[in-house]
Amino acid sequence: MSAPHASEPAHTSRRVALPIRGPQDLSWARTTVVGIAAAAGISEDRAAKLALAVTEIATNALIHADGDAHLEIITESGAVTVEVSDHGRGLPPDRLVELPPASHDRGRGLWLAEHLCDRVDVLPTADGTRIALTMHR
Repeated sequence: MSAPHASEPAHTSRRVALPIRGPQDLSWARTTVVGIAAAAGISEDRAAKLALAVTEIATNALIHADGDAHLEIITESGAVTVEVSDHGRGLPPDRLVELPPASHDRGRGLWLAEHLCDRVDVLPTADGTRIALTMHR
């Protein structure tokens, strides 16, 4: 097996956990997601889209759950997944992700995430919800 080219990152798994205690942590989370995604070979534009999706979902957790969230950034060969977990009521299993009318002041976070990321999985947990946002190289 040949060594990776200088422009290709090594194919190793990595996990980074970040607590989000309030809105003040969102900028730090965005910066961290962009940095890790870039190091994993995700383009600058796609890394920024992933960070925006993470911000939207983490903001939802801060607003609708118990006021904090937990991020786990998972780097695997060819992809970065950010799992946003909270202790809220969760989402209905038959959730419909539609863009709300312009007159509504909320409801765009999950819709945006669905359009920004390559994959979005909503996973109910024993004590809340985990949303996994994935971006491939």
